[in-house]
Amino acid sequence: MKAKTTCLLLTLGALISGFAQDTKPVPAPSPTGDVTTQLFDLEARFQQSLQKEVQAVHQARIKDLNSKYAAAVGRSLAAASQAGNLDDAAALKAEQDRALAGQGPGPVDEPDLRPVLKPLRNIYRTALAGLDKESASLARPIYERYVATLGAFETQLTKATRIEEALTVRAKKEAAQARMGGGGRQPSGDSEIDLFNGKDLSGWAGMAPYWSVADGAIVGRSSRDTPNDGNTFLVWQGGQVSDFEFSCKYKLEANNPEGGANSGIQFRSVVTDSAKYGVAGYQAELDNGKVHVKSWPAMENINGCLTADGRDQRPGGGIYAAVGQKVVVNRTNIGPASVNVTGSLGGKQEFASLYKAKDWNEVKIIAQGNHIQIFINGKQTVDAIDESKRYTSGLIGLQLQAPQLFKTVRFKDIRLRTLK
Repeated sequence: MKAKTTCLLLTLGALISGFAQDTKPVPAPSPTGDVTTQLFDLEARFQQSLQKEVQAVHQARIKDLNSKYAAAVGRSLAAASQAGNLDDAAALKAEQDRALAGQGPGPVDEPDLRPVLKPLRNIYRTALAGLDKESASLARPIYERYVATLGAFETQLTKATRIEEALTVRAKKEAAQARMGGGGRQPSGDSEIDLFNGKDLSGWAGMAPYWSVADGAIVGRSSRDTPNDGNTFLVWQGGQVSDFEFSCKYKLEANNPEGGANSGIQFRSVVTDSAKYGVAGYQAELDNGKVHVKSWPAMENINGCLTADGRDQRPGGGIYAAVGQKVVVNRTNIGPASVNVTGSLGGKQEFASLYKAKDWNEVKIIAQGNHIQIFINGKQTVDAIDESKRYTSGLIGLQLQAPQLFKTVRFKDIRLRTLK
């Protein structure tokens, strides 16, 4: 077993040694522009660099590790089968299926774990810890360049006597310094963090006319006085997340005669328009059900459905899972036609009565690997397996939808728990 461990770690070490860092510095923004927009643009460039230079490489290494792990389990499976040990063979077959599906093994101290699996999982955990350490090391120079740029921007604003804005940049810099040790990854395991302090928009970025804080909640509002000409988002500045559990409470208020109000939680998203805070990725739709969406004729209820919102250069898009569906999204030709419905989560009336008008509702999103689940007020509305793995990691954002119907959206108790 020691020889297998050494072989696996040497293979991973070879992958790591071939990676080259980009050391070009990022110039500080001009102190004469809009600081909020400049910070968002700077964060977008930083995240793109982190994604390209670290996270994409890290995901590729994990994929390679899972493939090697599946092969190692397969060899043990063959041996157990040859020996006629059915219990071990069944456990190893389930472990191999999990690895081939792109999921890592469970914990070593899992109750009733077959002894044959423990040394295999120990090998995997050792290799994974090595990958995490190397990714943190690779990310550090990127964070250092980002922090240095923010420090220069802070100094420029201070010299221009823009003190409040300089303090905002300092807070951003200190948050980046706090994240630096983890290589840009969120706290792992069962650690849960509050994304909103209940007082102001610290840690978030969006277009100033539309977002504010009132009565302990984030408020997004579009009206005749402040119309938005397209979807815009309030984007959490804590970095990219991949596997997680997100929850928040939300309230939708219509500022229109039709009574309609729509919003959404964007996740695993990429920046598409830094000036207008546009992003593209998965979205958990939030809707009060008052206005039928003509472009989605098959959708009687969209509160809690899964969509691919926004436009980037990837193929497909549209609806992934209607409310109440279990689906598998095919690997090719992504779009509504490629979704296979594999089961039901309940009847139409169950979901139609979920939304609480004029009251706080709760949405929960669980994203782990290519498995996505959405819950509204405790009831599961979507269970999706995305074989295309279109979005694996990215930003979190709160949506203020385009202004066909003016509205007010409110969010509070916003929490994130990352998953191993």
